[in-house]
Amino acid sequence: MSGDQENLEKLMQEAADAVQELRDPASEENNATEPSEEGQGESKEKEYYERLLRVSADYDNFRKRAQKEKLELLRYGHENFARELLEVMDNFERALASDGNQENSTILQGVKMIFQQFSQSLEKFNIKAQSSLGKTFDPNVHEAMAYVESDEAEPNQIVEEHKKAYYIHDRLLRPALVSVAKAKEEPMAQVEEEEEVLDQQTIGISEI
Repeated sequence: MSGDQENLEKLMQEAADAVQELRDPASEENNATEPSEEGQGESKEKEYYERLLRVSADYDNFRKRAQKEKLELLRYGHENFARELLEVMDNFERALASDGNQENSTILQGVKMIFQQFSQSLEKFNIKAQSSLGKTFDPNVHEAMAYVESDEAEPNQIVEEHKKAYYIHDRLLRPALVSVAKAKEEPMAQVEEEEEVLDQQTIGISEI
């Protein structure tokens, strides 16, 4: 911010100098007593006025930029800290998934309660998870961990989610770690058999 402060002080000084020159009594007296220099005086006034407009526009741009930076700091200033907390959320989810057969466990119920409170705390700061299962793979949002052959899913469709994607406001905080479906490859024996059939059909046609 020291550079911005210096720029602001420079802009304010230029504005003050321009205004002072416009109000300088000596300039008005010279313009009044020397009619031959009237055109030159008007040119000077125009120059000072243009300088004043330029300084005013620069200051307005500086003010808008500073306001934008302040807003982004308020919205995303805790981004790095939030990203570290996501590993804790992942561990909670893994613990709950591994103990799914112990619904009546007192410890499990306590873990669920802490997990819910933790999720609510993140949401208060507009940090939210987004599921990717069943969606089409998008390299801007997803990170492929593996490609899996599948008869049920469409190629490039996400079939497993290892880590959820998280957003802070409208900005991606962490991409999802996923497995993506790909077309099932035919066995080599079947491919060779199909090629042999095609060759035989070609030979039969040529003999005819």
